[in-house]
Amino acid sequence: MAHAGLLYRFHINLADADRGVYETLELRTAMHASETEVFLVVRVLGYCLLHEEGIAFGRGLCEPDESAIHVRDLTGQLVHWIEVGMPAADRLHKAMKAVGKLTIVPHRPLRLLERSLEGHTIHKVNDIQVVVIDPTLVAAIAGKLERIESWDLTVTDGTIFLVRGNESHAGTVEYTHLFRESSES
Repeated sequence: MAHAGLLYRFHINLADADRGVYETLELRTAMHASETEVFLVVRVLGYCLLHEEGIAFGRGLCEPDESAIHVRDLTGQLVHWIEVGMPAADRLHKAMKAVGKLTIVPHRPLRLLERSLEGHTIHKVNDIQVVVIDPTLVAAIAGKLERIESWDLTVTDGTIFLVRGNESHAGTVEYTHLFRESSES
């Protein structure tokens, strides 16, 4: 069930061995009234799995012309647009034309996202990266989400290990591209 404007705090010790990223993150983010706990968890995990210098949460849920997450370079120029959920084709087309680097972190199965985009024109669609997070992992975390969370998040060999309190969770993460299967045949 969605909650109107609740603020969540995340203290995350990130050790992403696959990408060589080791950071301690202090994140504060509001859960939009239309957002579910699953969507929020995917958004926070997406932030961690794509973490790099200049990354920040956007106002994408409140501002239709902004992304959920973005990366800016040192000059303030937007260099990476990150969508969470099931974005519309016209939104992806516009983002790819404007920024050139786009990643989607879907909160539903990738095949459903691809089905919703079929038949639409999307600029450089084959260059759009997708980060697919194990839905079982997401559901386990979302089911017990607290307003203040402390995570030890390790990523190695395509597996996410998440420890929160005395609970341990594990699941896969896959970095792929839209329509990968149809373009490989």
